Amino acid sequence: MRTALFSDDWVSLAIARLYESLMENTLIEARAFFDLAKAAEWLAIPVDVLALKDKPAPHMGSTVEELGLRLSD
Repeated sequence: MRTALFSDDWVSLAIARLYESLMENTLIEARAFFDLAKAAEWLAIPVDVLALKDKPAPHMGSTVEELGLRLSD
């Protein structure tokens, strides 16, 4: 299994490279990238797939009112 770890800053890239080294000799082939296009190329997928933004689950960071819930009295 291939896993691309994209980082847009040097600290997270260093952490990703540490993870990459920890995955050596395992079934997970991890590689850290500072360039999103190179990560996509390595994964053999279109770069726009990696550019998709995840949205947090509705309950993450939402208030009770935003979820339409009521607190019990």
